[in-house]
Amino acid sequence: MIREYDILSLENAENSYAPFSGGKFKGLVKLKKLVDKYNQKFGLDIAIPKTYAISSEVFDRYDILHKGVPEELVNKAMEYVVKLGGNVAVRSSADVEDGMGKTYSGQFASVLSVKNKSQMYQALREVYASAKNVEGSKMAVILQKMVDTPKIAGVAYSESWYGDPFVVLNYTKNKFADKLVAEGGDEGYLFAVGKFYSDEENNIQRISFNSINDNDKKLTYWSPKFRDIRLATPEDRQKYKAQFSLAALITSLEKDLDYPVDMEFAVSQTGQINLLQQRPYCLPEFFIKNIDLKTTSVFSQQKPIIEGRVGFVRYPQPWYAQKDFDINIWKSRDGDSVHVFTKDSVGVYLAFEGFFREHSPFSAQYNHLGNMSRENLDFTVLETFGRGKEFEHIKEGDYMRVNLVSGKFQTRPQNENNAARLQWLMKQKEK
Repeated sequence: MIREYDILSLENAENSYAPFSGGKFKGLVKLKKLVDKYNQKFGLDIAIPKTYAISSEVFDRYDILHKGVPEELVNKAMEYVVKLGGNVAVRSSADVEDGMGKTYSGQFASVLSVKNKSQMYQALREVYASAKNVEGSKMAVILQKMVDTPKIAGVAYSESWYGDPFVVLNYTKNKFADKLVAEGGDEGYLFAVGKFYSDEENNIQRISFNSINDNDKKLTYWSPKFRDIRLATPEDRQKYKAQFSLAALITSLEKDLDYPVDMEFAVSQTGQINLLQQRPYCLPEFFIKNIDLKTTSVFSQQKPIIEGRVGFVRYPQPWYAQKDFDINIWKSRDGDSVHVFTKDSVGVYLAFEGFFREHSPFSAQYNHLGNMSRENLDFTVLETFGRGKEFEHIKEGDYMRVNLVSGKFQTRPQNENNAARLQWLMKQKEK
């Protein structure tokens, strides 16, 4: 039986059952408190679409992962479709989702534009089934009113991969944020707004809802149309009013929530900003160890050892990494400098160190795929100088095991039989 407290309203989320509403719903609860505060303080009309959450207690009680979605739940969900105007998004809100340290971005399902019982059944099946993607997770489900035909919709980030003091917006026109992050789209727009402004006395301050409307405050922005950072004119402030408002909003949220923010939004045809989700913008921790005068390594605590088949690259940059090989090796022309790295770590490491930039400071992929990549990066790079001769015997396809704590490595030729290589590998792991 579906009980009254099994479905929670965002308007009344402060009750004893709120802990069972999942990470995404909890993020909306935090967001609502601050949005109410900003609306009152600055006379704004920022909205969060009306939202309900089906408690994870239902997920456990009905053993939905193994027994399927009961018709009783589908019928109850349809009652809320009516309350929400007849068109809803059915979104995941797993207990592990959208937390600090790791958000599991993109690993759970969302289904848009659910209007009838058949669609609701399929949507609930898909969202609940996605709980299998993270072992042990418990799934609450969000029912959220859709924003019909928004003017723009997408994702805002209060932090860039490269640490630049800009808010980054990635959006499409007349598409929903979930559609953008799930499918990309041909009409993607990238826009960045400086998080700080300078006034006539050159005081540098964080932007706010007041400063974006004050022409005496010098605001900066970036667009692929110009491919450079520009000072916003009064005309720019009007033309890109939604973008500047979103920048002021997410910068305020970052300060009040005390963490970098990743936020989904949809701006209606009337210009109203609707917020669909917020979560921490997570970056993994990594360590730089100067092993000796010749060797430095970069690695995550979870991955101090890398191993696999070896490929060689011409340059230590991500587009040259060979995806068919677990480890890539770059050698300088004189062979004295050598970098050893995994296929997906080198580009971001160089970006953080400030050595590598593409045509703009904002060129990382700001979408769900980018979030998953960012949160799961291994940051495994071994840099050596003066040890080139140690690598001369290694051939493409050889098996290599590298200890990023000691800087030592072992290799086995690719032409050895599998039994011999497996025996060698087990001995290395015992060391």
